[in-house]
Amino acid sequence: MTLSERIQESIQHINNQQTFIQELLINCLNWPIPDDIEEIGDISYEWSSEDLRAEGLAKRLVDGSVYQIRTEEAEQKWGIFLLEFKNEDVFIKNRGLTGSLRKVLRGVIKSRAGNPDLPYWDRSNLLFICTDRNYKHYRFAYFKEPEEKQKAAPLSLFGWNLGDSSLHTLCQYNLPALLWTDDPNQAKWHDAFSIEKVTKTFFDEIALLFTDLVGGTRGKGRNIYNGKNLLKLPDKQSDTVRKEFAVRLIGRLIFCWFLKKKTSKADIPLVPDEILSLKAMDKITGIGGYYHSVLEPLFFELLNTPAEERKKEYKKQPWSFIPFLNGGLFTPHEDDFYDLSDIGTSMHINTLKVPDEWIRELFEVFEKYNFTIDENTPVDVEMAIEPEMLGRIFENLLAEINPETGETARKATGSYYTPRPIVEYMVDESLKQYLGNKTGIAELKITELLSYRDQDGSRFTEKQKKSLVEALHSVKIIDPACGSGAFPMGILQKILLILQKLDPDSKIWLRRCLPISLIPCIEKN
Repeated sequence: MTLSERIQESIQHINNQQTFIQELLINCLNWPIPDDIEEIGDISYEWSSEDLRAEGLAKRLVDGSVYQIRTEEAEQKWGIFLLEFKNEDVFIKNRGLTGSLRKVLRGVIKSRAGNPDLPYWDRSNLLFICTDRNYKHYRFAYFKEPEEKQKAAPLSLFGWNLGDSSLHTLCQYNLPALLWTDDPNQAKWHDAFSIEKVTKTFFDEIALLFTDLVGGTRGKGRNIYNGKNLLKLPDKQSDTVRKEFAVRLIGRLIFCWFLKKKTSKADIPLVPDEILSLKAMDKITGIGGYYHSVLEPLFFELLNTPAEERKKEYKKQPWSFIPFLNGGLFTPHEDDFYDLSDIGTSMHINTLKVPDEWIRELFEVFEKYNFTIDENTPVDVEMAIEPEMLGRIFENLLAEINPETGETARKATGSYYTPRPIVEYMVDESLKQYLGNKTGIAELKITELLSYRDQDGSRFTEKQKKSLVEALHSVKIIDPACGSGAFPMGILQKILLILQKLDPDSKIWLRRCLPISLIPCIEKN
């Protein structure tokens, strides 16, 4: 049994502190911890909130303490810390984890202003293990050294929740890198947090399937791969039309896979597993295979059609759970060949073929990886396939259609992708201009407010805080060429960052939003 297989098997049995130590840390990762250890307290030092000079941390952590895990290897260079959170919302709703970790970080690195008698570590040699009091949720976190000293240290993390099924990335890439070795520097531990390796492997697998669908070759020298040329379109379409069709299809399916991770107010996935999954392919049979019987209706009759205008058969569960997105991605393109007969079936069932076997292979790739709908920021990166990956795939596959610029393909698919650094620059410049004009506050102070490095808004007066919150309350953002929504999402992330600094308890914001009659309730609480 491989290490990855052992890790995956052990995770199924981890449900408390003892099994976490025994099954994962000792049995799988070979950490030098005595076999008879049953409690974290037996192998750890306890750091209080006072030791760390971390105000407010005691409210979030069990017993208000952080545990530094000791091993039997005296020479090892890493500081390993365990944080047990009182509230599961830290993991379920992603609230409070990052801020708490940054407080601990400031308390244990060399530059801290705490007790000089306490030990400290380099930022790049710190591993944080986060869980809840019942050991149902797990996150491993690591702060990388920032490329520029004035920037905040980027936080990378991965993990799982009890009962998760998408564990491939975790078991194949992340946890195996934390295997204990004879190297006291444990240099390979840094690889556990390399999102680049995960995303490259994911893209490579998607690219091979793209080549299988449209034909052609991939690779260089002896590693040439010959595609199977599985796609059949009406009237022997050109190579460009075929590739553009394939790019749209893959892009739509990846987008739908993210929708499976997004739930409605009733906690129901926006695209249910009963429609889009390997299991669904085994159960759903229809004329023309899975593409014509499921994917075409999903794209064009549901995601592209308001609920009140849908056909009767799509107003029933589980189809009725799927929302109308009102976006261009699912608008039928001329070269999608979506023409229906009088009885409602495709007129191209025999002339447009996307083999079920190919779709199944694509879904097998999807189901191997952990997808997250949380957009990464420049300082918080989750080790999973996140929405920006959709843009990267578009950009790379479109460039293959027109190697020089990809411009022809972009026009045909309506797809434009803006890299994250450019998005962040546009967001920061827009907010600086807007907030400066609205409040009269100096640009330098607003620039500091937009930085992930500075953790609070203590340099702002109460009057300035109210002025800034008021400006954010009335801001209007428009992105005519919205595309994947990178700019408005980037704006939203920065607005939340600003509000967290200026108004961490949301009192100013609530006073602005709520009726005057309810304001005394805010003051009381």
